[in-house]
Amino acid sequence: MTVKRTPSTCRKLILMATLEEWPPLLSARRDSRATLNLTACSSECHASAVSRIRDADVASTAADLVRTQMLQQGGLAALAQSNANHPNLILSLLR
Repeated sequence: MTVKRTPSTCRKLILMATLEEWPPLLSARRDSRATLNLTACSSECHASAVSRIRDADVASTAADLVRTQMLQQGGLAALAQSNANHPNLILSLLR
């Protein structure tokens, strides 16, 4: 028994084939969206981590700079005070 190929019959066959393939296509689309969402989330987390690391590096560098400046200022203040109190003491130390 052969099926007569009319436009109506062809449409029905195409519709049946499409409906059979539809769930896997939806599943693949859902999986693709989940993968894209996961990738976007991962990218955002990576950017956030890099930003925090850079912030920590900047804070560490700033702390080192402040420490160095304080030591220099303290040394200069001690030198200025000793020069004011004992001007020849520094010169005798250098001899």
